[in-house]
Amino acid sequence: MNKLAINITATLSLILCITIAAQAQRSVSIKNGLKATLPAGWKTEKNDLGELVMVSPGEKIDLTFSYMSGKSVNKILAEYDNYIASDVKNFREVSKGQKETINGLPTYYIEGEGKMEGVAVSIGVHVVGHGSSVLLVFVVIDKSASQKGADIMNGILDSIRQ
Repeated sequence: MNKLAINITATLSLILCITIAAQAQRSVSIKNGLKATLPAGWKTEKNDLGELVMVSPGEKIDLTFSYMSGKSVNKILAEYDNYIASDVKNFREVSKGQKETINGLPTYYIEGEGKMEGVAVSIGVHVVGHGSSVLLVFVVIDKSASQKGADIMNGILDSIRQ
């Protein structure tokens, strides 16, 4: 095979791989115009409250998206532990109130750890301001999850947009 044919074949293979990868992930509507990107292999479901939940392959990571109309970021930051207490035993805060911006949306991040159903977990609480409302993203990571899974989860959080 000559070099030109090899280059053309390699280029076409690259385009095919990119196309397949792009099709493998999809945009998911959260609520009130907010969206996030769901990676390949992840699934979505609704919990008992009708909230969107994204679950990783192997179910070691899940993200619950709770949209709260008419709530302020400061009010949620003051009360977030009430949301955690019913599900997470022995919760311990690791960091609180780290401010960041996700695609122009003001976001506060709280990190902790505890146990859910007897399993050691890392907990992330993302409080995302959206006008006069708040998107609360509750992240649960089984401590046995791989770093790759955590990196993918961070990509989901970074994909939140209007």
